[in-house]
Amino acid sequence: MDTLTEWESWSHFAALFAASAYLRGECPPSLLLVGAPAQGKTALLARFAHWPGVASASDVTASGVRDLLQADARARVLHMPELQRVLGHHPATVEALVSLLLSLLTGEVGRELVGPEAKGARADLSGRSLALFSAIPLDVLRLRQREFLATGLLSRLTLLSLRRSQAETVRVTRNIVRRDRSDLRPYPAPPVPNTPDGLVEIRSTRAADGELQRWIDDAPPRDARGVVLLTVLARAVAFLCGRDRVTPRDVAQLRAFAPYLGSLSFDLGAVTPREVLPLTRRPAWVE
Repeated sequence: MDTLTEWESWSHFAALFAASAYLRGECPPSLLLVGAPAQGKTALLARFAHWPGVASASDVTASGVRDLLQADARARVLHMPELQRVLGHHPATVEALVSLLLSLLTGEVGRELVGPEAKGARADLSGRSLALFSAIPLDVLRLRQREFLATGLLSRLTLLSLRRSQAETVRVTRNIVRRDRSDLRPYPAPPVPNTPDGLVEIRSTRAADGELQRWIDDAPPRDARGVVLLTVLARAVAFLCGRDRVTPRDVAQLRAFAPYLGSLSFDLGAVTPREVLPLTRRPAWVE
């Protein structure tokens, strides 16, 4: 099989995070794409905007997010294309938005005031837990890191250093100029779980747990959250492959993304652009 393009490979990896939002019993991991301008961060996340359960925020205020989530009771992913827009408001508005986002990302939201612009209205978002899908240029994040760190928002996100080669960037740009938008087509969405809450129960097996533990022992993640993330992503692989249990094959599929996992970080100081070789085979869920 031909080697995949870098763009396809990054898209397949991002799909694991999007699919995690359909798993019952987990706070889905949030993803922040970080990289140089014109690397396709916003375009990559937009490939998942049509998925059931993904809500795209155009009004980046607490009241705008509240109204969006009230309109879509099954939303599990909040798609916010440019994270820097969070800071582009009056301080009181920023505080209200960040407070709501932190509550949603930790699953601790209840019936609460969402800021002055809500005019005293209450948002009944009890029990909601969402993942945030967003992107930001690395230079902007470095420039405004004190502001972002002060919000506490970055500590709830998984940062992915997105870097594509110059040749791949030129290829995609040239195709778009030629009106070939195949690289920007929506990523295939998985079947919606036929359950009352739209979530699916994915269990593990002893064999899969053993494979995952051996992998962790061989190359332990730098952060305890990394172990939890691997477990969630393995369940996401099983879900995308149409299985209700994690098998050793799913762990093997996840191990194929090892270079991409090395680009993940929970610490802003550890985020550095790096080259990642594309996958050599398509994941099982797209073959």
